[in-house]
Amino acid sequence: MVPVDALWEIQNGYAQCRHIGLDAIAKYIRAIRPDEIDLLRGKLRIGLHNDVEVTDAVDKHPLPVVSQAFCSALPVAYSRVPAAHWKRVRFACLRGQLTKQRCGPLY
Repeated sequence: MVPVDALWEIQNGYAQCRHIGLDAIAKYIRAIRPDEIDLLRGKLRIGLHNDVEVTDAVDKHPLPVVSQAFCSALPVAYSRVPAAHWKRVRFACLRGQLTKQRCGPLY
């Protein structure tokens, strides 16, 4: 079993995954049952902020308000690990996010 600190390092709010970490996660996902994968997907969260003022809206009074969604993100483009190593992880995350969107907001 690979220790968690070998899987990734959090940097600027992003999980900077390592080659060994993504391979270990992919191996784990391949080894578990579909219902266990669904349990993992169920742990994904979406944060939603409503009525957030846009503070840099110059000369707009009252300030416009927006909703912000904070969703799971994988920094594939920022990673030095080849994209092929992300395949199983990003599929599991994407499918989990799409399921939550169909079910409505969870926060």
